[in-house]
Amino acid sequence: MATVFRKPRRLTITVSQHVMERLLHYSDQQGRSLSNYAAYLLETSLQASAAEVQQQERSSTGLGVGLQRAA
Repeated sequence: MATVFRKPRRLTITVSQHVMERLLHYSDQQGRSLSNYAAYLLETSLQASAAEVQQQERSSTGLGVGLQRAA
């Protein structure tokens, strides 16, 4: 069975001068291109958001209640 490879998609955004300067600064510190650093930030933010949603779902279903009481 062949694996379907989805090519990366391009995204255009507009940011303030202050945000642009900070992005350039941190991308230089990490040795990344600006676009690679921005993609990295978006991906890690989405992963953190997904983990937070999963934690909230566990709490609302009562799965985390026993753990909270034991702590």
